[in-house]
Amino acid sequence: MKKKPYAIIWVVIFITIIVFIFAVSCKAPKILMDITVDTPPTKLEYKLGEELNPEGMVISAVYDDGSTETVDDYTVSNLDSETSGSKIITVSYNGKNTAFIVYVNRTIDSISVTTIPAKVVYTIDDIFNPAGMVITAFFDDGSSAIVTGYTLSGFDSSELGNNSITVEYEGKTTSFEIIVSKVQGFSITFASIIDLAPFIEGPTIYILPGREGKPTSVTLTLDNPDQYDENSIIWKIPGTSITGNGASFTLDSENLPNNLIGDYFLTLEVKKDSIPYNKTVIFTVAP
Repeated sequence: MKKKPYAIIWVVIFITIIVFIFAVSCKAPKILMDITVDTPPTKLEYKLGEELNPEGMVISAVYDDGSTETVDDYTVSNLDSETSGSKIITVSYNGKNTAFIVYVNRTIDSISVTTIPAKVVYTIDDIFNPAGMVITAFFDDGSSAIVTGYTLSGFDSSELGNNSITVEYEGKTTSFEIIVSKVQGFSITFASIIDLAPFIEGPTIYILPGREGKPTSVTLTLDNPDQYDENSIIWKIPGTSITGNGASFTLDSENLPNNLIGDYFLTLEVKKDSIPYNKTVIFTVAP
């Protein structure tokens, strides 16, 4: 009879253990509430036609009891890499979804000089002028765009001949030709400027006809005329029939139309090695 208390204690302990095990086994399972992209994939930028590479991505499951765990039996949607731009990739796990973004970048197939510079003929020691030049990039998705920020190389005006100018933009190159000509420019000298009345102020020639003691003409002479092609020197006053040939040209107020009062252009045209050049000055006829 003295052993009964111990037997009762062991029975109580046994029953307690059984109840605990039953309670644990009957506990409601935790509920999946959400999934998150803890770490995005290592590769987030793609070229056209590439497949998605999820390597490096870490996905976590979030439960109703606040716990989380890393899962790896998720699925991901396909990457549409046929067109460029940002793409949304969907990750799914047990009915829950999340997403991340990757980028499909178009790449340049080639570049082209779609409009050459306005100036392609240079003289010795000239400075390159790219004004008017248009560079277009052509992409692997069939699109194209005008680009800036390119670099230029190959210009050398210290020697005569052709220069191949190379255009480089993001690893792609193209080129175009310019010419360095023998003509080193020309100037106009005024050989018959007398009295104080007619004078030169910048490119303007002043002639004061019909005034006593004042000159009524002025002669302009081209420097070094022998350097130009034979019979290529032509003087013109646009808007009139007045023209001239040769190294010198005389503006004579007696030969000007009566209504030719005001500012006018005098254009000198020459050719060197069949390449045309011109220079324009302004003259003023005052009554």
